[in-house]
Amino acid sequence: RQQDMALRLVEELAKGSASGATSPALPLLADLLLAPPDVTDGEGGSRIVTLRFDTALYDMLDTAGVSRASCYASLTYTLCTFLPNITGVVVYVGDERVDHVMLGATRTRCGKISHRCAVYEPLRCAIS
Repeated sequence: RQQDMALRLVEELAKGSASGATSPALPLLADLLLAPPDVTDGEGGSRIVTLRFDTALYDMLDTAGVSRASCYASLTYTLCTFLPNITGVVVYVGDERVDHVMLGATRTRCGKISHRCAVYEPLRCAIS
């Protein structure tokens, strides 16, 4: 089943790279899931994976030094690469759906902080 495969992939992401690459482990990633991944049919034959995480996800990412954007990108790329016909990933943290990701903050000339963000509806697989 795709739900079982999705859970296994999240568990593997939690371990980090086995090849010695510099990608950090995301300890507790699978443990922070509030429910098993859900795979549903979307519009036009699309298939969507929904992940529901505990709010402690943010603390784990901060501790690991991993940005939220990197985490969501890793989840989306991994699930869309290894699960057949998956076209997107929807992520909830607590009761809040992730619908945008802050990519970084820069200071403007007048000293104000400007945030760049990407909006995903849902996080789409961009694999050709």
